[in-house]
Amino acid sequence: MASLEKSRFLANVSHELRTPLNAVIGFSELLGNPDCRFSQQRLVGGIKNSARSLLSLVEGVLDFSRIESGRVDLAEKILDLHALVESVTAMFTLSAGKKGLSLMCDLDPGLPHYILGDEYRLRQILVNLVGNAVKFTDRGKVHIRVEMIGAGPVGKRIRFVIEDTGIGISDNAKSLVFERFRQVDDSVQRQYGGTGLGTTISKHLVEAMGGEIGLKSKYGEGTCLC
Repeated sequence: MASLEKSRFLANVSHELRTPLNAVIGFSELLGNPDCRFSQQRLVGGIKNSARSLLSLVEGVLDFSRIESGRVDLAEKILDLHALVESVTAMFTLSAGKKGLSLMCDLDPGLPHYILGDEYRLRQILVNLVGNAVKFTDRGKVHIRVEMIGAGPVGKRIRFVIEDTGIGISDNAKSLVFERFRQVDDSVQRQYGGTGLGTTISKHLVEAMGGEIGLKSKYGEGTCLC
């Protein structure tokens, strides 16, 4: 069963890698055609966007490989939490706006500006989860909240909440969301794309930071990750 799931996962990854690669090749051929009617700027922009998509996929696979082998190192330093969350929100403002979604960000008034943590990994988690929320929501809103939830054994505890009004997840499929090599639904993968790595990587990174991640969802009504 594990071998079968890994084969399905690799097939999905291969398909996702081919899409931006084919786009890069196609745009490059048009760029080299003297009779092409498209502007050079438009073609170069298409190549750059496809290359970024390809790089993101490759980085996801590499991160997953590191997690599988237990080689995830955290680089803790002082970071500006407010600026980090606001920059992630700004990153998805355009894509959410194109879909007519309301993208909101609320920060607890008592939330400290500066905390000790791995800024790169925390940003990676938020980008994965907010990106999924925007991708799987066709109408309504995506709401990001960051709030204080009291003190823990080693300091204050912070909760990140990403809530959407998207397609939601059925009760039977909830257990698959964070599983390795699993897609919740093949039909969803075909419609929305993606490898399904984002939530798995996020779960392992959250746990490496001493936290935990949970899921609440109702099919057809939305999802809340916190």
